[in-house]
Amino acid sequence: MIDAVRARGVLFVHVPKNAGTSISHTLYGQQVKHRTVTYYASLAPDLLDLPSFAIVRDPVDRFLSAFHFARTGGNPERPVSSAFRSRYMKFRDLDDAIEHVATARSIFDVDHIFRPQGWYLADRDQRIAVDHLVPYQQIEAIAGLPCLKGLGCVPRLNAGRRSAISLKAHQLSFIREFYAADFALLEQAEAQVAPRIAQAAC
Repeated sequence: MIDAVRARGVLFVHVPKNAGTSISHTLYGQQVKHRTVTYYASLAPDLLDLPSFAIVRDPVDRFLSAFHFARTGGNPERPVSSAFRSRYMKFRDLDDAIEHVATARSIFDVDHIFRPQGWYLADRDQRIAVDHLVPYQQIEAIAGLPCLKGLGCVPRLNAGRRSAISLKAHQLSFIREFYAADFALLEQAEAQVAPRIAQAAC
């Protein structure tokens, strides 16, 4: 995988539940695992010198997607880690998932799908170390990134796969508080992509 990134000349940091599977195959012809910026800094620091980007998703939508994924045990291509799979498939409702995340003593006590998006994108000094952030709902904007000129086919989202869950006030409050930094990341991504969208519309 490292060689594929070097050959492509661009680093895609795959944040779980953010449409990374289709993007990985489009860019590299293979799957990119859920690796962090600090992982790349340790294993292949030269990759961080390449142009880089990541998809950032609304934390509420992402948490609901992660919850559904957890309860089904994942999928054949990407199952939930065996360390969590049995427990997650026993989640009765959203409160069970929230309790699991809220009481975890370490970020490693929850599966990748529930970890904050910023954890994947920040360096050891807690600075976002990715050049371009693209909002999940505007994924088509990746085609306008300077590092991806000539990308061709851009992955599209399945707009029909929306969660039917209506969050209770305490559930929404928890997500907003626990993932507060991710909401800020989403705002940053939207601010980055807005000028490119405006320019394309001219």
